[in-house]
Amino acid sequence: MISLIAKNDSEKETAKLFSDLGITLIELNWKMKDETGNDEGEIDGIFLDEINKIYLIYDVSYKEKDRQEKIVKFLTKWKNHYNQSIIRKKLNLKNYPIYVLYIDRSNNKKKIHSIKIHLDKYTKIIYSSDYNYFSKIFDVVGDGF
Repeated sequence: MISLIAKNDSEKETAKLFSDLGITLIELNWKMKDETGNDEGEIDGIFLDEINKIYLIYDVSYKEKDRQEKIVKFLTKWKNHYNQSIIRKKLNLKNYPIYVLYIDRSNNKKKIHSIKIHLDKYTKIIYSSDYNYFSKIFDVVGDGF
């Protein structure tokens, strides 16, 4: 079942920003289940752009004491090709490249450099300052972007 209902304002803002940027929303709050129906993982938003790239988003809008651990867990779980194949199968998505984006809107200015080994072409962290920059650009430029 497809869910297009955001759990909080942060997820709504992210869904709107990606939509404004021309990236199609596929699902919000998608949960991967095991054989017995237990939750195996959650993705706040799944998006597809016009050049056939899939984006998996986790949007955190509050400070966490285990911030680094949560980021690493999300990135490694969803860059796993087996988990990606489950997403493609459940949502009937083609074999497009998947980009795993963790949006850290904790306003913690300190970027976590020790997790760079988990970042590559397909896995990225979008920090609050970066997110705000893109949001402001779209607000200024609008649909002409």
